Amino acid sequence: MRLPRFLMLDGIDDGGMEKERSHRLQEILVNECATYEVDFQLIFATSEINPRFEETDLVVGRFFTPEHRSLDVRDT
Repeated sequence: MRLPRFLMLDGIDDGGMEKERSHRLQEILVNECATYEVDFQLIFATSEINPRFEETDLVVGRFFTPEHRSLDVRDT
């Protein structure tokens, strides 16, 4: 598989992708990237993170919920 050295995938499970398929896509991406010998960066956003990756150094940032959205637009 050929991937660019920088790839951002946002909402990979939007549009009705089943959770199992989304988790499998995440596994494929992580496993493939683990074989690379060059520097690269892969960012993907998902609302259904594969449980296998939840508590690893692959996850950066915080989880978003309806109470804690990605953008805080409240008046201060």
